[in-house]
Amino acid sequence: MALKYIEEYRDPGVSRKIADWITLFSGPGCPVCVTVRKDIDRCIKLARTPGVIVATFGDMMRAPGTDSSLEQERADGNTIHVRYSVFDALDLARRYPDKPVVFLDPGVETSAPIVAASVLSAQGQGLRNHTVLSIHKRMMPVLESLMLDETVCVDGFVL
Repeated sequence: MALKYIEEYRDPGVSRKIADWITLFSGPGCPVCVTVRKDIDRCIKLARTPGVIVATFGDMMRAPGTDSSLEQERADGNTIHVRYSVFDALDLARRYPDKPVVFLDPGVETSAPIVAASVLSAQGQGLRNHTVLSIHKRMMPVLESLMLDETVCVDGFVL
């Protein structure tokens, strides 16, 4: 279980107000931090594909694969663009209509609708070179597992 990685959350404003009756914990939950190596390796393989333009968030660049990272692949000459939004990847697809643009998205289910909107937008614009590699994580199964585990004492979640 990931509990060994959980560290007590320290926010002076919130913690002072509730310190006597609640303990806040934050755990590994960043979508990139919990992306499995196999998926990072898939991203690296895409980045190594001749002619493919990879677009992703900056925090994906240093995520370690088995033998490389996207940062290393970009240093080796592969075409990888850091973007702040999946819609920025649409701009790349418009700029390079003759090359496939793959947006790597390691988000959670709350980011899935905006990614789906980008796919619909690309379709509406006739952009056939915009693709998304969805590496979304689902939070509800994890939360349900914690709630149903009788050895875990959790009264609530702040997400």
